Amino acid sequence: MVLTKQLQDVLTRQKQKWEEICEDLKRFEEDPLILITKVFKGGDLFLAERLKQEGEQKLIDAHDYWIQHLLPSLHEYFSEDGVELKVEEGLALSHIYIEFEGELVAHFSPYWRTFVSYGVPGKESLMTERHKIEEELKILEEEREAKYLLYENPSILAEDDIVRYTKAILRPKKFKEDMRVSIEEVHERIGVAQRKLVSITNELEYKEMQYRIVDDCLEKIKRKVSRWNDFVFIDASKEELE
Repeated sequence: MVLTKQLQDVLTRQKQKWEEICEDLKRFEEDPLILITKVFKGGDLFLAERLKQEGEQKLIDAHDYWIQHLLPSLHEYFSEDGVELKVEEGLALSHIYIEFEGELVAHFSPYWRTFVSYGVPGKESLMTERHKIEEELKILEEEREAKYLLYENPSILAEDDIVRYTKAILRPKKFKEDMRVSIEEVHERIGVAQRKLVSITNELEYKEMQYRIVDDCLEKIKRKVSRWNDFVFIDASKEELE
């Protein structure tokens, strides 16, 4: 008897919930954001689960219909120049992807209530490359300094390389010329590395400028998303760095 009463209560609540959703959906075309503010609020997938019981295609068709109306309303709600919203066609409950001036910068899910920021594409790889070149420059400059010391004072070789030191003493002009050529080769490699470093630094400065523009745009969008109260915000770029 108790079990029957509990089951009746569950069915009654489900019926009430379904009736509420049906009432909300009557206003959907007039106010597509109701999908976010009410129907899927709190990550409630009741409607999606009911549709899926009718078959995956039923849910896909419903999602395509929702997105057809939802994206224009979201674009108007966010009201940011350079922003384009996209979804994966044919995928039920797809994330909504946010592109800024053609670059993918974030995605969010009205269904699972998450908002994920990516940052500026390519920035982290450039920072890694710059660090690699800086380390290479440090090694090359130490190598050049060591060769200069040998050029000026071949006797340094006496402790570690007696054979080479003997050759330097016996043929000092050849030793000096060989060292000069070797120093010049290292100097040229340093020049190449320095030019690469300047190029990457300039590119990073541009990326930093882009980052500030993108970050400003995303902050404005996130403030509007936060008005829905139940979204979790994730910064994927920071997680990658950690």
